[in-house]
Amino acid sequence: MKVLLFEVKSLFYSYKAPIAYQVKASNMLPPPSALLGAVYRNYVRETSSSYSKDSLSEFLRSVAYAGFAVLPVDDRGFVSFRKFVVLLKHWRLEKDEEEPRPDAMLREYVYMHGRLVGVIAYNGLNNETLTKVVETIEYLGNSESLIGIRALESGLSVKSAEECGDGYMTQMISSSVNNLPRHGVIEQCGRVPRSPWGGRETADVCYVWNPLEPAGKDLYRPIRFGDIRTELLEDLRKKVACVESVALNARLVFTSAGFECLKRG
Repeated sequence: MKVLLFEVKSLFYSYKAPIAYQVKASNMLPPPSALLGAVYRNYVRETSSSYSKDSLSEFLRSVAYAGFAVLPVDDRGFVSFRKFVVLLKHWRLEKDEEEPRPDAMLREYVYMHGRLVGVIAYNGLNNETLTKVVETIEYLGNSESLIGIRALESGLSVKSAEECGDGYMTQMISSSVNNLPRHGVIEQCGRVPRSPWGGRETADVCYVWNPLEPAGKDLYRPIRFGDIRTELLEDLRKKVACVESVALNARLVFTSAGFECLKRG
């Protein structure tokens, strides 16, 4: 297994929570499902393959983990979040209607002051191809959440849990909220559709654990491995791994346990 690390920069973003309806409330961080979808979309283009159920399944089998960590930008060790709501006007076309009609919705956006670092653990993918695929992603989730990506390191070797020390945690996925640590922010995220461009039901969700601990108004402290080591269930502890980043001067800790929920495993 190898790991690609990259930094994501955006002015602000919106990743609609699966349960949101009248007001499109946003997750705090981009969910791993949005990252998987964006990487697959660019992977098909870069490799000149086709969008199909088989190509999607093959791609997902190559990805052992994908998610994000948040690192502070200064020695104070905190990350700040601000949320705001925008009224968006758009055209809406209902089933069995011939003409679209004007509509409006409230959508929540997030501004985050911190370093958003993406982690992809993979098997059987070419390092250079995957790096190019990731660096050419223009948005995550919806087309309004424009981003810029810079690859930090690729082809990194994975270390065992005993070597992870006090590294920064990345997002965790589970089909049950009870399997996740008490410390942190837990949200829902949608599963990857069964086929490209396929739909999903509102209840078709996984739980994503964000490694952030509230530390004051709009302030959060990134969670480290040592903060939750004793809280992790045995199944999670068995699959904990980490990578050492020279570019970040830090270790990043992730676990593939529960990640199959996104793949409908």
